[in-house]
Amino acid sequence: MLISCTPAEYRMALESLASLRATLERAASAPAGSKLHRGIPYFQRGIQRWEEFLAVHSPAEDSVPASRPYVESGGSGEYVLRVPASSAVIL
Repeated sequence: MLISCTPAEYRMALESLASLRATLERAASAPAGSKLHRGIPYFQRGIQRWEEFLAVHSPAEDSVPASRPYVESGGSGEYVLRVPASSAVIL
């Protein structure tokens, strides 16, 4: 059984996954020991988490993200994922 999520949540997950995959590709070709190269395990964990999210969620037009603290209104009728500062990556 899939969990409903808003189309914005699902789209954000797809975009985040694509971004992490692209960054992982760049990190893999970065010089060993560089900050970007050292981030490989972090990017791999992020990819795994988004893949797990996408495996159990399905976008639904009528889904309302009540009780989801990681989602906030974008002001235009859509909902956007809110990323805690502790999850941000600084390269």
